[in-house]
Amino acid sequence: MFSTTDHHLRLAIICLILLLLTGCGGTSDDLFPSGTDKRPEVTTGETGGRPGNTAPDFSVVTTDNTVFTLADHLRGNAEEVDGVVLYFTMWCPVCSAHMDHIQFSVMPLFRDKRIIYLAVDYLSDSTDYTRISQQDSGFTGSGWLAAADPGQVITGIFNGTMGTTVVIDRDGIVRLNEDFRTGDNLIAILTDLTTPTP
Repeated sequence: MFSTTDHHLRLAIICLILLLLTGCGGTSDDLFPSGTDKRPEVTTGETGGRPGNTAPDFSVVTTDNTVFTLADHLRGNAEEVDGVVLYFTMWCPVCSAHMDHIQFSVMPLFRDKRIIYLAVDYLSDSTDYTRISQQDSGFTGSGWLAAADPGQVITGIFNGTMGTTVVIDRDGIVRLNEDFRTGDNLIAILTDLTTPTP
């Protein structure tokens, strides 16, 4: 007869084989992704955070203790701008590299334009903590406004996570919502928003 050790060994081998045969089906990486946007189509005029949507209004307290309200910066309002750039940060080295790139390679291209750059600290509920993080990361006085996102309201609207970059035009339309890569798409959208129409 078989010993208890042999029985346990056979049982372990059978379990391992079953795991290998059934446990990994359909979980492999797609080595040839299409690069196309797989999100559902957007209905023009629909409120939401995807490109083509009308962004809902929101307000946050920035680290300089002012209230930023999106509607104040849209067409026809007192503080109208050409565009609002949101960058979702957690103040990590990757976020700092992205924000540096935007600060030194994108902002100078639009220095004389009406663009607001708002870093959204999506992990913090505290303006004080965001202020400390902004200062520790070297972005105080850099051209970046920064704000905590209590309750992750803005994060929820735009499905934001580390590196999500959003552009909202003067009509409140979301023109860009993607993970930051090279800044080329950001530059193209901002160029479009700041180029006078003939």
